[in-house]
Amino acid sequence: MKVDDPVRSSRPATQPHHEQDPLPESERRGLAERSALRTAERERDVARLKGEISFALGDITDTEGQVLALQQVADLIAKGFGDWCVIHVAEPGEARRIASHADVLKPTWTQAFSTRWRPRPDSPRGHFAVLRSGQPQWFPSVSDQMLVETAVDPEHLEALRAMHISSYLCVPMHARRRIVGTLACVRTATSPAYDEREVAFAQQIADRVGLAIDNSRLYREAQEARETAERLYVAEQRARAEAEALARVAQALSEAGLDLDAVVQRVTDEATALVGAQFGAFFYNAVGEKGEEYMLYTLSGAPRAAFEKLGLPRNTPIFAPTFAGVGTVRLDDVKKDPRYGTMSPHHGMPKGHLPVTSYLAVPVVSRTGAVTGGLFFGHSAPGRFTEQHERIARVLAAHASLAIDNARVFQASREGEERQARLVGELEHAVRFSEMFVGILGHDLRNPLSAITTAASVVLSRADSERVAKPVSRILGSADRMSRMIDQILDFTRVRLGGGIPLSRKRFELADICRLVLDELRGEGDDEPQAQLELRGPTSGEWDEDRLAQLVSNLAGNALQHRSPGTPVLVSIDGSMPDKVTLSVQNRGSVPPDLLPVIFEPLRGRDGRKRQGSSGLGLGLYISQQIALAHGGSIRVDSEPGADHTRFDVDLPRSPPVPQQTQQENVK
Repeated sequence: MKVDDPVRSSRPATQPHHEQDPLPESERRGLAERSALRTAERERDVARLKGEISFALGDITDTEGQVLALQQVADLIAKGFGDWCVIHVAEPGEARRIASHADVLKPTWTQAFSTRWRPRPDSPRGHFAVLRSGQPQWFPSVSDQMLVETAVDPEHLEALRAMHISSYLCVPMHARRRIVGTLACVRTATSPAYDEREVAFAQQIADRVGLAIDNSRLYREAQEARETAERLYVAEQRARAEAEALARVAQALSEAGLDLDAVVQRVTDEATALVGAQFGAFFYNAVGEKGEEYMLYTLSGAPRAAFEKLGLPRNTPIFAPTFAGVGTVRLDDVKKDPRYGTMSPHHGMPKGHLPVTSYLAVPVVSRTGAVTGGLFFGHSAPGRFTEQHERIARVLAAHASLAIDNARVFQASREGEERQARLVGELEHAVRFSEMFVGILGHDLRNPLSAITTAASVVLSRADSERVAKPVSRILGSADRMSRMIDQILDFTRVRLGGGIPLSRKRFELADICRLVLDELRGEGDDEPQAQLELRGPTSGEWDEDRLAQLVSNLAGNALQHRSPGTPVLVSIDGSMPDKVTLSVQNRGSVPPDLLPVIFEPLRGRDGRKRQGSSGLGLGLYISQQIALAHGGSIRVDSEPGADHTRFDVDLPRSPPVPQQTQQENVK
């Protein structure tokens, strides 16, 4: 904004000196006296305005008083220092704009300038420009172009032109090296332009207003800090008292131990004392035969006879929220509650009931979410239970729930130990019976089976016709399958009893065992392709020869039984790794997807998941897995229905694992 007219000074212009026409002495004295009188009047007006502004600012502490004081200051400046005055407070959280006009008949303009026509933040002149620069803006004369650049809308421009602004100044309001706002003054065409002394005076007034605003802010912050400190102190004292009380309760519960009756009685006694109740009770949440009765558990502050004649409390509207675990109920006067007295036959407290006016009840909820019961407190005087008492009662209920849960867990553990002792005795009896059953299988069944096998072998050796040899061969085959079943049952029983698969290790070639087993299987087959053997690398290791023969027989026999018709079975041994040998048995065909997760489980036929075409007890793959595990190895199956492919892989360490103690001795 450019200045149209030069700065005007309030000092009178110096008159040229004419030696030939000097003023009379009396006239010179008159001019000097009038000038001194005007100066004195101006200083008196300035001092009076300062005093009135200081008085208006006074002791402003709250926001409402600050607004009133600033409005009064704006009115004083508009009447005594200019035609318009705008005070703009820019403090965080206190941004406001207060305007005043010397003509009290223009309240609409004043309101509009205060709330509607606010300056633009990017304006090159005015409030925001002074806030950015920190320097006053002073225009002794104001042009119409300046009004056009300042207006925010056409209506604002029309109002600015109607004001007939002739001079303008805006100064920052300082407070402790900060700018807290601006003070703007406007004079119309009927008033002289602002001069340098008036700009300095406006800066003094602005700084005084800014200091008052900042003092008000500091006072409020100090008050808020003091109130916060007082609240924190009170809260700290209350929390300390509650913590000490709860510590005493925790100690009391600890002393009560794990005896459920003692714990509940101690909780009731301590809680009744802490909340200042005359009497308290704990009701165990047990549904009676009628579906609504609750057994009285413990009392405090009143004899048990006070309740025994009244019977168990009923599920009334006042009791219901507590027993349902909905929330805490606190009443200053239970008789004034709309839920009181709504149920027959008593319609309130029965005759002989303890005098209850103040009422407090809190549910006791277990860690499982189940409602254990409720703590109930009463007092004959009204309004005795406060929010603090309610909070203490809730915390005590949580302590009570934890203590009761622990006591119940202790009782349940003792009962569990007793049940466990009985089960151990029963299990020992079952183990002895199982061992007896294994002995019967190993002796009583093998003896007649051996006799059958021997007799059939003799008959077969003397058979002179196919008519005799064929059924005898079937007898020998059936006897052999029965022998394998007995062996599987014995192995299964040993594993289930925790004995595992017994091993007799020696070094041999796994390839030799596979050839022997496959030759035996080939002898039992028909004209279809049989099993093929592939070798890679050395196949020796320290294993149980009979057990690995059993494993290969189970896997190869299973593959031959479930292969696709007309396809061979591939048995491969990979000895390329120095520490292990991998045995793989592969065939064309797939395992049903629902059977894969349980394929190594024993006795699968009992739940309907036996593989189609399977015969026997369903123990072959289970025994194979146990043999692999007994050797420190593993077994896995890979089968994809779409690929028509199934492969069993068995990893066998070449040497038995070294015991931990031996390893430590070797390190030493």
